[in-house]
Amino acid sequence: VLQILPKKNEIIEQENSDEIKEKVKSVIEKVWVRYGFSNRKNEKLFNGLLVHITKSLYPLKYYFPVENPFISQIKSEYMNAYNIAVVLAKELQFCLNIKIPENEIGYLTLHIMNIIENSQETRKRIAIIYGKNPLVGKLLERKINLYFPNIKIDGLFANYEIHLLPEGIETIVTTSEIFDEQHLNVKNCIRVSEMITNEDMKTISIQLNRGLMKYYLSPNDLYFLDEENQKGLLKTLTNIGGIQHLYTSINEREKMSSTNIGNLVAMPHPFDCGNNEKLRVLVAINKQKILWGDKMAQIIFLFIPPKNQRVNNTKFFEEIHDVFK
Repeated sequence: VLQILPKKNEIIEQENSDEIKEKVKSVIEKVWVRYGFSNRKNEKLFNGLLVHITKSLYPLKYYFPVENPFISQIKSEYMNAYNIAVVLAKELQFCLNIKIPENEIGYLTLHIMNIIENSQETRKRIAIIYGKNPLVGKLLERKINLYFPNIKIDGLFANYEIHLLPEGIETIVTTSEIFDEQHLNVKNCIRVSEMITNEDMKTISIQLNRGLMKYYLSPNDLYFLDEENQKGLLKTLTNIGGIQHLYTSINEREKMSSTNIGNLVAMPHPFDCGNNEKLRVLVAINKQKILWGDKMAQIIFLFIPPKNQRVNNTKFFEEIHDVFK
């Protein structure tokens, strides 16, 4: 039965619409600061989100059901945006004393995804390193532009010019061996031949989609467990990972919305940050399938946000989704 009246004994405050709007605005701004978004650059999208939330408050207060047939797809394909939307929903619930259901969080996610895409360069940035012949570098550049329109090439450099690499480069494609690769501040180094064959293009394609996983995942954070339920697994994983203090925060996040993304994969994480400088990922492979939310899970990726929440990990979440898709 559609419930259109307040629950028994619950008082719904009557507030001036301008006051409510200011409250919502302050909550959005708080989350924006936390994740490093610019209001000035995203003013139109910011206002669109503000309008959406203020229009949704009345039906949410009176428990109108929110339909969202795309919620499963939104949760799995826009994981980073969805995680931010959950944080925003939690802050709104606390500030406005309302319950925001999972389906509504899905709509908030779509607004936030637009803001993320508007806030960053969506194309992957790479640099090309060649040996002695600059013509080889030019040929590689032309082939990459042809095969990968989503790539932005930030320069061609001879092997001895590696120190000139611009900041922010995540990937280098090189035709020559780089002896001090571990000292480069890049997440992915792809080696191809000077002939630049179709096989080289396949190599680039494969490694572009796995580079960030290699950067973030560590063998030291991979565990094989045999737990019987979700809480037991999280308790064990946080203990052996040395993050016991985040256990409560992780469970609070699960109560807002299950982090099960399907395909027997769950991706829990806390509301709070860890002490880590970059995103940390603990991986648990459980011996048996366990109920996680309303679906089964067996592979668990536990994400610990870095101290600096402003680091955008959208591309990593996209790679995780691509792997399990």
